[in-house]
Amino acid sequence: MAAVFDPADIGSHALRGLYDYWFARRGARTMPRRADIDPMDFPHLLSQVALVEILDDPRVYRWRVVGTWWRDRFGVEATGMWVDDWPFAAQRRAVRRAYDMVAARKAPIVSARETWLDGRRLSLEVLMMPLSENGLDVSMILVALVEI
Repeated sequence: MAAVFDPADIGSHALRGLYDYWFARRGARTMPRRADIDPMDFPHLLSQVALVEILDDPRVYRWRVVGTWWRDRFGVEATGMWVDDWPFAAQRRAVRRAYDMVAARKAPIVSARETWLDGRRLSLEVLMMPLSENGLDVSMILVALVEI
Protein backbone atom coordinates (compact mmCIF):
# COMPACT_ATOMS: atom_id res chain seq x y z
CA MET A 1 0.00 0.00 0.00
CA ALA A 2 1.37 3.32 -1.05
CA ALA A 3 2.15 5.94 1.59
CA VAL A 4 -0.17 8.43 -0.12
CA PHE A 5 -3.39 7.46 -1.86
CA ASP A 6 -3.50 8.17 -5.60
CA PRO A 7 -6.76 7.36 -7.42
CA ALA A 8 -4.65 6.55 -10.51
CA ASP A 9 -3.48 3.45 -8.61
CA ILE A 10 -6.95 1.92 -8.86
CA GLY A 11 -6.76 -0.63 -11.66
CA SER A 12 -10.36 -1.85 -11.74
CA HIS A 13 -12.88 0.21 -13.69
CA ALA A 14 -15.62 -0.81 -11.20
CA LEU A 15 -13.56 0.24 -8.18
CA ARG A 16 -12.59 3.50 -9.85
CA GLY A 17 -16.27 4.24 -10.39
CA LEU A 18 -16.99 3.56 -6.73
CA TYR A 19 -14.12 5.82 -5.67
CA ASP A 20 -15.45 8.62 -7.94
CA TYR A 21 -18.88 8.15 -6.30
CA TRP A 22 -17.33 8.33 -2.78
CA PHE A 23 -15.35 11.43 -3.78
CA ALA A 24 -18.43 13.20 -5.16
CA ARG A 25 -20.50 12.31 -2.06
CA ARG A 26 -17.98 13.78 0.35
CA GLY A 27 -18.43 17.27 -1.08
CA ALA A 28 -16.13 19.75 0.66
CA ARG A 29 -15.54 17.37 3.57
CA THR A 30 -12.61 14.99 3.99
CA MET A 31 -14.98 11.99 4.15
CA PRO A 32 -18.67 11.46 3.43
CA ARG A 33 -21.13 10.37 6.12
CA ARG A 34 -22.77 6.95 6.00
CA ALA A 35 -26.05 8.67 5.08
CA ASP A 36 -24.36 10.12 1.98
CA ILE A 37 -23.82 6.63 0.57
CA ASP A 38 -26.75 4.82 -1.05
CA PRO A 39 -25.91 1.22 -2.01
CA MET A 40 -28.58 1.37 -4.71
CA ASP A 41 -26.25 3.75 -6.55
CA PHE A 42 -23.79 0.89 -7.22
CA PRO A 43 -25.91 -2.28 -7.61
CA HIS A 44 -23.28 -3.92 -9.83
CA LEU A 45 -20.89 -4.10 -6.83
CA LEU A 46 -23.28 -4.88 -3.97
CA SER A 47 -22.22 -8.51 -3.61
CA GLN A 48 -18.59 -7.40 -3.33
CA VAL A 49 -19.06 -4.56 -0.83
CA ALA A 50 -18.80 -4.57 2.94
CA LEU A 51 -19.55 -1.86 5.46
CA VAL A 52 -17.27 -1.96 8.50
CA GLU A 53 -18.23 -0.32 11.77
CA ILE A 54 -15.47 1.04 14.03
CA LEU A 55 -15.86 1.05 17.80
CA ASP A 56 -13.23 2.51 20.12
CA ASP A 57 -11.96 1.82 23.64
CA PRO A 58 -10.58 -0.61 22.66
CA ARG A 59 -10.59 -0.27 18.87
CA VAL A 60 -12.59 -3.10 17.33
CA TYR A 61 -14.15 -3.63 13.91
CA ARG A 62 -17.46 -5.25 13.03
CA TRP A 63 -18.75 -6.09 9.59
CA ARG A 64 -22.18 -4.50 9.65
CA VAL A 65 -23.06 -5.70 6.14
CA VAL A 66 -21.09 -8.04 3.90
CA GLY A 67 -21.98 -8.86 0.31
CA THR A 68 -22.75 -12.41 -0.78
CA TRP A 69 -19.55 -12.66 -2.86
CA TRP A 70 -17.54 -12.93 0.38
CA ARG A 71 -19.76 -15.69 1.79
CA ASP A 72 -19.66 -17.60 -1.49
CA ARG A 73 -15.86 -17.39 -1.74
CA PHE A 74 -14.86 -17.87 1.91
CA GLY A 75 -17.73 -20.01 3.16
CA VAL A 76 -18.37 -17.69 6.13
CA GLU A 77 -21.34 -15.38 6.67
CA ALA A 78 -19.56 -12.33 8.05
CA THR A 79 -22.47 -9.90 8.37
CA GLY A 80 -22.57 -8.89 12.03
CA MET A 81 -19.24 -10.62 12.77
CA TRP A 82 -16.42 -8.98 14.69
CA VAL A 83 -13.20 -8.97 12.68
CA ASP A 84 -11.45 -10.62 15.64
CA ASP A 85 -13.78 -13.62 15.18
CA TRP A 86 -12.84 -14.19 11.49
CA PRO A 87 -11.70 -17.84 11.37
CA PHE A 88 -8.61 -17.32 9.17
CA ALA A 89 -5.84 -15.87 11.37
CA ALA A 90 -3.53 -14.53 8.64
CA GLN A 91 -6.41 -12.77 6.87
CA ARG A 92 -7.71 -11.45 10.19
CA ARG A 93 -4.35 -9.82 10.98
CA ALA A 94 -4.04 -8.32 7.48
CA VAL A 95 -7.58 -6.94 7.61
CA ARG A 96 -7.02 -5.31 11.02
CA ARG A 97 -3.79 -3.68 9.79
CA ALA A 98 -5.54 -2.34 6.69
CA TYR A 99 -8.54 -1.00 8.66
CA ASP A 100 -6.17 0.59 11.20
CA MET A 101 -4.39 2.30 8.31
CA VAL A 102 -7.62 3.70 6.83
CA ALA A 103 -8.69 4.98 10.27
CA ALA A 104 -5.31 6.61 10.90
CA ARG A 105 -4.93 8.18 7.46
CA LYS A 106 -8.58 9.23 7.14
CA ALA A 107 -8.18 8.56 3.43
CA PRO A 108 -8.87 5.70 1.03
CA ILE A 109 -6.35 2.98 0.37
CA VAL A 110 -6.17 0.56 -2.52
CA SER A 111 -4.13 -2.61 -2.66
CA ALA A 112 -3.66 -5.78 -4.62
CA ARG A 113 -3.80 -8.87 -2.48
CA GLU A 114 -3.40 -12.58 -3.00
CA THR A 115 -4.82 -15.31 -0.83
CA TRP A 116 -5.19 -19.06 -1.17
CA LEU A 117 -8.67 -20.52 -1.15
CA ASP A 118 -9.47 -24.19 -1.64
CA GLY A 119 -6.04 -24.81 -3.13
CA ARG A 120 -6.18 -22.01 -5.67
CA ARG A 121 -4.74 -18.55 -5.67
CA LEU A 122 -7.24 -15.73 -5.50
CA SER A 123 -5.95 -12.34 -6.70
CA LEU A 124 -7.91 -9.34 -5.50
CA GLU A 125 -7.90 -5.57 -5.75
CA VAL A 126 -9.31 -4.02 -2.58
CA LEU A 127 -10.51 -0.44 -2.13
CA MET A 128 -11.22 0.84 1.39
CA MET A 129 -12.79 4.28 1.88
CA PRO A 130 -13.46 6.00 5.21
CA LEU A 131 -16.80 7.41 6.31
CA SER A 132 -17.21 9.91 9.15
CA GLU A 133 -20.24 11.05 11.07
CA ASN A 134 -18.49 13.99 12.74
CA GLY A 135 -16.20 14.99 9.87
CA LEU A 136 -13.08 14.26 11.93
CA ASP A 137 -12.98 10.62 12.97
CA VAL A 138 -13.48 7.54 10.80
CA SER A 139 -16.63 5.82 12.03
CA MET A 140 -17.06 3.29 9.21
CA ILE A 141 -15.14 1.93 6.25
CA LEU A 142 -16.69 1.14 2.89
CA VAL A 143 -14.79 -1.82 1.43
CA ALA A 144 -15.10 -3.19 -2.10
CA LEU A 145 -13.07 -5.84 -3.84
CA VAL A 146 -12.83 -7.37 -7.28
CA GLU A 147 -10.97 -10.37 -8.59
CA ILE A 148 -8.09 -9.49 -10.88
